[in-house]
Amino acid sequence: MNDSTATALAYGIYRSNEFSDNTPTIVAFTSVGASHFGTSIVKFTKGHLTVLGEAIDTTVGGRYIDKILMEHYSQQFTTKTGLDPLKNAKSRFKLEEAVNKVKKILSANNEAVLGIECLLEDEDLNVVVTRDKLEELCAPMVDKMQSVMNKALKEANITIDDLHSVEIIGGVSRVPFIQRTIVDTLHKDLSRTLNADECVARGCALQAAMLSPLFKVRDFAVTDFTQQGIEVAWQQQQQATSTTNNDDVED
Repeated sequence: MNDSTATALAYGIYRSNEFSDNTPTIVAFTSVGASHFGTSIVKFTKGHLTVLGEAIDTTVGGRYIDKILMEHYSQQFTTKTGLDPLKNAKSRFKLEEAVNKVKKILSANNEAVLGIECLLEDEDLNVVVTRDKLEELCAPMVDKMQSVMNKALKEANITIDDLHSVEIIGGVSRVPFIQRTIVDTLHKDLSRTLNADECVARGCALQAAMLSPLFKVRDFAVTDFTQQGIEVAWQQQQQATSTTNNDDVED
């Protein structure tokens, strides 16, 4: 099961009685993790979910924010001292830990201190990082995120007006400029009814329980979405059976 589908299952199974057979509820799930930004569009009816479309960019996420900060401030350090902390494993690790902490602080505050004693050869790094500077450095990510959301809408063959709500998940969804980009693109207030860190695991556990004869779980059908083409062939058979991406798959 895809992580986005697991999220949708965790969202929908306990709300099944709130959905209508006649009027589907369409929800956009936007996930921002360490190494990806993804949006999936899911249609809910009573006792059933259908993934209509999905798009992912694996060059956007918390890890890449860290990388941008590391490269920028290591360059400042190199200009000042003539030393490159990224070429030394120990100093690189120190810098990576420090910028990750700064990123988290800037999610709730307007500025943070990036301070590392003896980063390399007894030289210290001490600089104030503002949220505005972070957003300036990460500006190229905005276009990528907008492209992902627009592609998901196109795959699902719907418009923004068809969306009932937008759920955000993932640890990096707490970064303000990411939240702002989602709101500006989808024109919906963000909903946070799911546990951003645990909903994927919860959905997978529910799916496992639904497939197991040892657990009794309420009936809920899942029609998934293939992100890549799949081909299956049998030995000594000339023709393979294949599906293309966007095909529906019953779980």
